Amino acid sequence: MKKILSIILTICMLMSALCISSYALTEQEIYSAFDFDNDGDVDVKDARTVLRVAAGIDAPIEGKVYDINGDGYITYEDVKTALYIAAGIGTEDIAVNSDEYNLNLFKKEINSIKEVRPGFTKNATAQCASMLVTTRNAPDSSLNVTNMEFDDYTNKTCDYMEDLLDGAAGLLIPSAQKAELRQNIADLRQKATDMYKPQTTKKTVAKRTTTHYTDFPINNLGYSCYLTLDDIESIRCYEEGDYFYREVTMKTDTYVGNEYPTGSAGFKDRYQKISYGKIFNIPALSETDGSVVNKVTFKDGKITLKLDKLTGMPVNVEYYYVYVTDIDSPVQVDENGDPGIEMNSVTTMVTSEKYAINPVEVN
Repeated sequence: MKKILSIILTICMLMSALCISSYALTEQEIYSAFDFDNDGDVDVKDARTVLRVAAGIDAPIEGKVYDINGDGYITYEDVKTALYIAAGIGTEDIAVNSDEYNLNLFKKEINSIKEVRPGFTKNATAQCASMLVTTRNAPDSSLNVTNMEFDDYTNKTCDYMEDLLDGAAGLLIPSAQKAELRQNIADLRQKATDMYKPQTTKKTVAKRTTTHYTDFPINNLGYSCYLTLDDIESIRCYEEGDYFYREVTMKTDTYVGNEYPTGSAGFKDRYQKISYGKIFNIPALSETDGSVVNKVTFKDGKITLKLDKLTGMPVNVEYYYVYVTDIDSPVQVDENGDPGIEMNSVTTMVTSEKYAINPVEVN
């Protein structure tokens, strides 16, 4: 019977051609009217409750109206209406603010990964798209540049050092030491090239483990999302086949100087005050080495949540955003107290995290 109900509910979910009736309910009234199992949430389990009443398996709960469409019968159309309301599909005429309603659903659903802890596979990628360096007070004026890509600047510096080794100064350096220096120069060139390659990490997290807190955004917290409507550009909900999707698009946000909380001490402020920090794993950008963070910009943020219609649980989550940092490197001082080269870098990083969530059984 349980399997048959699941199949019926799935079929009912796929009947998306018909429109649900129009209501004039507030969000509070939605939770009051459509929480059919009285658990404090409006979700796919409420649609299953209506299905069981429609099938005559469970008795109606006093005070609950299961004939949602008001046609005098409790049918699969009422089940579909309950499901669509729970999923946030077609709520424009139902909730006072459908975006707020859908964002609240999104937060509950994405946080369910930390609550249910079903296990997942994580694929994270970070890539440096650009690092523009500006230098001053270099040991040679030819090494003072403005907005030059880091790999080009590294090659320029390496060329300069090799010219020194090939010139008169190189005659004073022992052969073995000169060979070591040339190898170091070659290593620098390679590291500069590698810095622009995607850096990918993969991890599998088992069910019911505490690593759901440490390795699912926001890492090291028991909650996944602190977003408000003010933090986002839009939220879009739609369906395809057996799945619902929620797509949150973020605004572009810029923080200047001390507006951005850096280092481990700034962790709490980052997830409470920085819009992208309320949903993404964002960089700490420590300044303990003497670096100075001038500006941080977050842009192109998007979170796509894929939900199984039958269970209401996420099956995939994709996070994507770009951030740009403007940082002054610490200036080294020689034994005479003279300052060395001054370097500023403007770095653009592209980050993505993709999670394949283990399937969850229907209760």
